[in-house]
Amino acid sequence: MGYIESNLVADEEILYTGRKHVVLMLGQIITEMILIGLTLVAFSVVSMVFTKYNMTQNTLQVIVYGALGLATTVLVVSGVLDYLKWYNDCVVITNMRMMRFEGVFNRHMVESVLDKINDITLNQTFWGRLFGFGDVTVLTAAESGIQEMRNIAKPLEFKQALFLARSLQDEVGQADNDSEHHVVDRHMDDAPAHERNRADEYGDDNNHVHGLQQAIDDADGLAPTPPHGNEDPNDAQDEVIDEAAAEERETILRQLEILHAKGILDDDEFNTKIQRLYGKDA
Repeated sequence: MGYIESNLVADEEILYTGRKHVVLMLGQIITEMILIGLTLVAFSVVSMVFTKYNMTQNTLQVIVYGALGLATTVLVVSGVLDYLKWYNDCVVITNMRMMRFEGVFNRHMVESVLDKINDITLNQTFWGRLFGFGDVTVLTAAESGIQEMRNIAKPLEFKQALFLARSLQDEVGQADNDSEHHVVDRHMDDAPAHERNRADEYGDDNNHVHGLQQAIDDADGLAPTPPHGNEDPNDAQDEVIDEAAAEERETILRQLEILHAKGILDDDEFNTKIQRLYGKDA
């Protein structure tokens, strides 16, 4: 597993990976190769001179050979580092966020979730349009603010991938909302008619969750069930009131169970509401 993959979370997929245009990295490496070639030529010339004048044991020969060998080594290492820097400096777009990676030995990552991205601008010079690279600036609402990717290869593909990722996230969010409403509607369809009417009072037909949430407040505000010993069997009006209160509590109980099943209420909150509903000590 690579470094980028190790930063992914569950259900996160890479949609796009972009780097600086390879021509910029090759330009540096070609320059270093030319310098290495010149160093080797100088090494050959110096070797011929030393051989011609029988200077094989001369201290100067050791110094010159050592300097040329060191220069060659430095140029080779520099070329390898240029490649590693080009490879590790990248931007990754997933179905959840945009990540920018930099550094060879010390790694640095900046990320922005997709819904925090506000605007994208693209700038291409004449040479950028000719070779297919450009500067992309992403304005976000996150703490990082502005992220600028300079000389990125195929910047239009980067921009399109970012728009695609945001569209996919919007579709997933809409699907989750539809699924949530479907679950609530299914529970309400199985409930008695008077419970469905009560849910409609708290919210419109498209959002029963708000109506169910109101049941929490009702559980807090509804008076506890009076003990059976305090009931007056001769008072018909009190019996009607008690029956209405019991029916009301039954309705709220079913709605609290729905909220608990959906995870809106945890176990402690659910038990507390039930205890308050029936007048028990928490």
